[in-house]
Amino acid sequence: MSKTIYGITEAELFRLKCAYSAVRDPIIRAEFLRTVEAWAHDQWNCSGKQTQK
Repeated sequence: MSKTIYGITEAELFRLKCAYSAVRDPIIRAEFLRTVEAWAHDQWNCSGKQTQK
């Protein structure tokens, strides 16, 4: 069984880190981080409670 951190596996975290490391353009790196942060917030907000529409 693999360990999870904030609902993602170690393998998924490794892939994210590798993808981030491969990006050299600082503008694209910043957008990558914003996208991952937004995804993490969505995951956090949806875990354990219903979102209101």
